Amino acid sequence: MKDLKEHIFEKLKVTKNTVELPHLEDFEEAVYNFNNAHEIALEDIDPIYRDIKNLPKYTDKNTVYNIISVYEAKHYDGRKYLYIIYSNPKKSFSHLNLMISSMNQLVELLGEELVLQIWDYIR
Repeated sequence: MKDLKEHIFEKLKVTKNTVELPHLEDFEEAVYNFNNAHEIALEDIDPIYRDIKNLPKYTDKNTVYNIISVYEAKHYDGRKYLYIIYSNPKKSFSHLNLMISSMNQLVELLGEELVLQIWDYIR
């Protein structure tokens, strides 16, 4: 059983790390340059995310979605945008995108620890 401190960190999505978060622009560029798909699946970061119960959750209009990956898309205007891909566990093959506009938003969705894991993975 996890001790109380670990449980609180997990619930609050707070990290014990003292590593500084990257700027969103640096994170976006690193995701874009990482592979040809410009996508990072959470299960590639840590095998624990292969189990749907361990995926980060996103709630919208009383529906809970599972966050499955992060990707960077280049739009027709030449600008790049970071997205979270999430799915509805009750509907198969139902994937939706959520555009990320700040590092705070990304940390709120994934938790600081996972953002730092992704950052380490793509660098």
